[in-house]
Amino acid sequence: MLREYLGKGNFGKDTRLCSMDAPISEVWKAYESINAAETNTLRWLLDTYNGSDANKGNASSTQRQHEMYRNSLSERPMKEGTFGEQFLSDINPRIIRRYLDTSEKKVGANRHIQYLKAAWNWGRQRFEQVPEQKPLRKSNP
Repeated sequence: MLREYLGKGNFGKDTRLCSMDAPISEVWKAYESINAAETNTLRWLLDTYNGSDANKGNASSTQRQHEMYRNSLSERPMKEGTFGEQFLSDINPRIIRRYLDTSEKKVGANRHIQYLKAAWNWGRQRFEQVPEQKPLRKSNP
């Protein structure tokens, strides 16, 4: 069984990885497949950044803004799924440009991208799954 820790003594629901009599190698394989699927998406990066000491050092108003930006970015519908479900390796300047072009509030969208740049740069320095490529180069025309 796998149970996500939500912080402050709270836990999420149990997830059964495999049968109770499975060998340890099968348990680890199942765990790694779940963990890998969750640690290479935009939603994972933004969640990790928001939970980081770097973000927690910000003013509470900034942290609240970052939560709003994360939700807006993660829940934006795409052709397939949401922006948050995109693999980090698939995010490129063209996708960012499309995000900006289709946003109703242009100033707000630019703030979302500035937040995304901060999270991306923070993640690049800490996690191998965040590509070195810079899909967030200046996207303004």
